Amino acid sequence: KVELNEYLKVDLREIISPNRPVSFLDSIGVGTIINNDTAFVSIRDTLLVEGNVGLDSLKFVVTTDKLVDSLKIVYSTFDSTAFIADNDYVGVNDTLCLTGLVDTIKVAVQSDTKVELNEFIKISLTEIIPNNRTVFYMDSSAIGTIVNDDTARVTIRDTMIVEGDAGA
Repeated sequence: KVELNEYLKVDLREIISPNRPVSFLDSIGVGTIINNDTAFVSIRDTLLVEGNVGLDSLKFVVTTDKLVDSLKIVYSTFDSTAFIADNDYVGVNDTLCLTGLVDTIKVAVQSDTKVELNEFIKISLTEIIPNNRTVFYMDSSAIGTIVNDDTARVTIRDTMIVEGDAGA
């Protein structure tokens, strides 16, 4: 477990030395357990089939290879080929408090019926707040793919015209 150094105190309370003049020079000792563990944090790519109505979420999985007793991670989303301004998704800038080995960041995606290419957003882990623990990035960014599920049909109709005798 990645944690702060730990300390323990030993307090000597009594000397039993009959008829000998023995006293404490220092009766308190402090022991230090130095943490030598390091953790690495990663975020994984994900995808979501867009849908036609309402909101759904891209679910980005964030992992650490070791438990960390106090870990916060700041993250933000960024436009790629999906745009906040087009209501493709809802931008996020927030902090994840990682209490186990795995957690999820959800990014809301707006469904539509527009025929388009698959769209992408980027999410980055922008800051680790390790509170004096040793934590590093293994992979600090991921791509969310919004898979287009819409189709369109093109139709041509038969027609006719009476030829006429002159002109176009």
